[in-house]
Amino acid sequence: MDEIIINEGEMGHSFFILDSGEIKVCKNTPQDVQLISTLNAHAAFGEMALVCKNPRVASVIAQSDVLVGEITWKNFENLMQCGHQCIPRIILNIAQVLSQRLLNFNQQFCLLDKKVSEIPDNSTQQTVTSELDSFKNKLFSDWSF
Repeated sequence: MDEIIINEGEMGHSFFILDSGEIKVCKNTPQDVQLISTLNAHAAFGEMALVCKNPRVASVIAQSDVLVGEITWKNFENLMQCGHQCIPRIILNIAQVLSQRLLNFNQQFCLLDKKVSEIPDNSTQQTVTSELDSFKNKLFSDWSF
């Protein structure tokens, strides 16, 4: 237990499917470590490594004995080149996972936006509202393909 599967900040070259067990996804902040999610069997994680070539954005830590399957970028690339029939299914599953995470983010963002409107200090409320609007515009305006 407490075995690190993915370390935040490291370059990722694979994604994983949790066959059994439980993992936690954590994000380092300047103040502490924030729990992002707890995942159980059949969850996919680390998929951003196949979508973009950025460092890992969170750590993944085993909370029990786990069994994970790993698909490296090289394996994925080989499957794509030979036109393997599993590729559309993998891509669709990754899209579904990312879409669900974006939906969850949007719901949480709306709750946060509502809480900001309840801030009694008008000056603080305007500053936070402006920052949230700027973040929202940046998040939803860069859709370059």
